[in-house]
Amino acid sequence: MGMTVEQLMPARFRAKHIDHRAAFFSQTKPSELDYEKELFALTKGDVEVPIEVSLSQVETSKGLLVCAAIRDITERKQSDEKLRTAKLIAQSALAAKSRFLATASHDLRQPLQSLVLLNKALLKSVKQADSVKMLKMQEESLDSMRELLNALLDISKFDSGNIKAIKQNVSLQPILQRISNEFSAIANDKGLELSVQTSQVNVYTDPHLLSQLLQNLVANAIRYTHKGFVKVACEKEADAIRIEVIDSGIGIAADQQSLIFDEFHQTNRDPQVPNMGFGLGLSIVQRIADLLGTSVELVSELENGSVFSIVLPLAKSDAVEISEVDVTNTVHKIPESTGLGGVILLLDDDLNVLDATRMLLETEPGFKVVVASSPTEVYSLIKSTVPDLIISDFHVRHKDTGIDVINKVRKQLSVN
Repeated sequence: MGMTVEQLMPARFRAKHIDHRAAFFSQTKPSELDYEKELFALTKGDVEVPIEVSLSQVETSKGLLVCAAIRDITERKQSDEKLRTAKLIAQSALAAKSRFLATASHDLRQPLQSLVLLNKALLKSVKQADSVKMLKMQEESLDSMRELLNALLDISKFDSGNIKAIKQNVSLQPILQRISNEFSAIANDKGLELSVQTSQVNVYTDPHLLSQLLQNLVANAIRYTHKGFVKVACEKEADAIRIEVIDSGIGIAADQQSLIFDEFHQTNRDPQVPNMGFGLGLSIVQRIADLLGTSVELVSELENGSVFSIVLPLAKSDAVEISEVDVTNTVHKIPESTGLGGVILLLDDDLNVLDATRMLLETEPGFKVVVASSPTEVYSLIKSTVPDLIISDFHVRHKDTGIDVINKVRKQLSVN
């Protein structure tokens, strides 16, 4: 009793606070004190602690009084600091993840691509039955490894926020036709009937993300359908269109349907059946649907097939067709020999991939293969060798991309 509030403050704040207090009580209509952003008090044992102060003005018969509530906020400050630290750690982890993705997208895929090409070359060269069997088993393992790596990298890219939806007016017809072209042979190999309903409807969406979403849904449907059919159907709904992927496959039990979009979750997986995937396709589908501003609906019954569907808004104006085919993550079969010949020029800055591709092409009779590891080598080679075909990597650690190189060669050789 009878002490000033300054006694509760560290010495360095006392003089300034006396002036604040005097100014506060001298006002006709007192307002709150102009405290510093951070306030501190002393405990009985002279320990400095952070505080929070609340003031209430009280009119009494003796004049204006002020009631002050002073709270020790040490625990809150510690919690805030822990949150800030956790946020910094999370930001650092995200930055590291982004750096990993930038490296992994090229540096992990390139050696794997070399292995795939060498496997193909050996399969064309080896004749012994036991060796062919081992190479076939190796081929299946490599395909599984490539599928898993691509899926993991895709999920990481979506989760890092580096992929954004670029929506535009799009014609569905070329996208659906591409789906039909890509999966017809795969479905036929399993004895399935694949039907893709083409549509002249125009929608407002990101064409490349939509293509990837449909690719994953159709691939998943074919993988889990052992007999019968897979269909892609379109149905207009007011100012939108519903796209459905329907199959006669194994179906999904009701208690599993809320789990199938989780990473690595698979239902009814038979370990004796090869190429059943890793349970990542639908996780990617869900992430793409979120980016497109839609949701994936599912109707399914165990042993009676499934229907996956999305709804997209119709185009806002005249649609623009996609002129370039997106072949990202698409696996194509190497065609059988045509019996033709010619000169093939290979360009790749990864020497292992370059050699593996050369060896694969040289297993075919009639082809002469010349190689270059840089655009400069290409421009030098064509002075003495005119190629019939150029196969080039896109990024070749040069200001010219693979497309630039091809265009310059065509111009230099006066090829239309």
